[in-house]
Amino acid sequence: MLDWGKLLLELLNTKSWAVTLAAAVFIFLPDAWLSGGIQAVRKEWETWAFWVFVLSVPFTAVWIKGWVSERLRDRAERKNEMARFYELAPEQKLLLLTMYFSGRKALSMRMNSADVTALVWQGYLSRGGIIVLDREGEPCCITSLTEPAAALIRQDREAMARRRDELVGSGYSVDRFLAR
Repeated sequence: MLDWGKLLLELLNTKSWAVTLAAAVFIFLPDAWLSGGIQAVRKEWETWAFWVFVLSVPFTAVWIKGWVSERLRDRAERKNEMARFYELAPEQKLLLLTMYFSGRKALSMRMNSADVTALVWQGYLSRGGIIVLDREGEPCCITSLTEPAAALIRQDREAMARRRDELVGSGYSVDRFLAR
């Protein structure tokens, strides 16, 4: 047999807003909108529904507070990530934007490049695959754009595309990072 108290506590802990909404509709819906059978059920269970409503309101308030604080924290993190991105060196920004907008999320890059290594350490790029030597004898491997970096660029795609065009127009190039 189902234990109604445990079910109610589980709902209050996970979906308190749904319990609050259901109890509020059950209690505060006008009698004129209800049929006779539902009115009889309502009269019999109205006190119980009222106490469920009273108990669920604090749970819902805590849930709403947590939801709002999580959204504010996410917004602040995105703002910090964007600020971190704009603090990168122009060639580093151009490399990330070129990888994103070219559609090639993975390129063979030189491993000894300090800029690429810095981007790997900061979480914008990841390395993998077999290490090979390019024509100039430099060690190279497949380096790919990470999903968080792609998501960061995707957030403000149009501004990032304009920024890429500005960097290219200023004479910056990513050739020194790529395997030859």
